[in-house]
Amino acid sequence: MTMKTTRYPILMTILLLLSVWSIHACRTEPTAAYPADAAYFPLETGRVADYLVTEERYSLSQPPQITSYQLRERTGQAYLNATGEVAYRLHRYRRTGEADAWQPDSLWSAYRTNVKAYRIERNVTRCVLAFPIFEGQRWQTDFAYPQRNAAFLRNIHESFNVLGKTYRQTITVVETDDSTLVGQHRQLAVYAPAIGLIYRQNIHLSFCTDTPDCIGRHQIDYGIRQTFQLINYGKE
Repeated sequence: MTMKTTRYPILMTILLLLSVWSIHACRTEPTAAYPADAAYFPLETGRVADYLVTEERYSLSQPPQITSYQLRERTGQAYLNATGEVAYRLHRYRRTGEADAWQPDSLWSAYRTNVKAYRIERNVTRCVLAFPIFEGQRWQTDFAYPQRNAAFLRNIHESFNVLGKTYRQTITVVETDDSTLVGQHRQLAVYAPAIGLIYRQNIHLSFCTDTPDCIGRHQIDYGIRQTFQLINYGKE
């Protein structure tokens, strides 16, 4: 009887410890290991950001085509991706104007580590931010083309105006900034703390080089100039 009474509390103690360990081992804490600078790339289920997108498309066969539309990005439920990181699906919707209903556009995803922030866009993984945040911080953005992708940070903690609203403590990521006699390629993004992306510019233009008269005049043959501007943000 003595042996049985001493084993029982010991067994219960072991089971209790195993239960506590199991709870902590299985619980996911997405923000536990992230630095404070990760606030520039917030990821949380239910977050919504609406953007005004303006596109100028150029071609040799027709005049420039200028269009605008609204893009909504909603952060979905968290899940574990193939590398074991906590990731979030980004549900993207599009509409022409305020009076129109949102229509499904695409499904992307995003995740963070304690040193990098990633977006998976059209099945391509891109590193969009690196931590810690400091002027001149550099990193590789696209692992498929390392020879031509080296983003860097500038304008650290400066104010930035978008559609008449001023955002403070922003950072600017320059992914590409190349302008020559034959073309211009520029990609940059501006982030605000606790908000994320507030502005993005994509420029890919090819200039005329067919005749001596047009060389060096930045006469556009074809390409696109695209901007994303934050309209509003919040959480559903």
